[in-house]
Amino acid sequence: MVPFSKHNELLKDYPKTSKNLIDQFKKFCGLTPKVFHRIFRFNTLLANINQKKEIVWTDIVYETGYSDQSHFIKEFQEFSGFNPTQFIKNGYNDSVPNFLPLDK
Repeated sequence: MVPFSKHNELLKDYPKTSKNLIDQFKKFCGLTPKVFHRIFRFNTLLANINQKKEIVWTDIVYETGYSDQSHFIKEFQEFSGFNPTQFIKNGYNDSVPNFLPLDK
């Protein structure tokens, strides 16, 4: 898979417009590259916090490429339904990483 930091390289080599690439991605994957990137980044974040004994949120924010803590919290809440502290308090990080909280 092409790292998302190199998405401009992918676009550079694509023979058609970026809109065409987005349309093709959506046609075959069912979502836009931007949404796919957000899901991929969030799953990476969940894998990161699942492996850590002590979570330093500011480190996690920057390790996973969020622009700031506010953006991180908003997206975390959007995907999980909890703010990061609630997610940890409820123990959702103790099991297999999954961006949908599942009842235990």
